[in-house]
Amino acid sequence: MDNGFRLLMCRSAEKDVAVNAVIKDETIWLTQKAMAELFNVDKSTIRRHLKNIFREGELDKRAAVAKSATTTLHDTIEGKPQTTNLRF
Repeated sequence: MDNGFRLLMCRSAEKDVAVNAVIKDETIWLTQKAMAELFNVDKSTIRRHLKNIFREGELDKRAAVAKSATTTLHDTIEGKPQTTNLRF
């Protein structure tokens, strides 16, 4: 089944770093953590820039932020999946 999502691996030319991104409807979605890794800054720097972008009205938070659930294996209970909501 095609859900319209594709994965993209972003690499930095200056540094040996790679992060995963999601592509949906011609938009590239990254978590704040992935953006921070890609640009070699602290996550708080990304958070501060996004806060300013939303406050100044450059982007609408409702259109620029998407929530997505991801499933990982739970660390404490073997074989038990755990769902975590991420904001992209």
